[in-house]
Amino acid sequence: AAAAQFASAAKAQGASFAEAVQLLAAAYDAE
Repeated sequence: AAAAQFASAAKAQGASFAEAVQLLAAAYDAE
């Protein structure tokens, strides 16, 4: 659930859903 936590943190910082998705995709791709 690290991905969910990452998305939640991004949204908490004011990131839009699209930005959160892009960040999440980048993090997932980096693993």
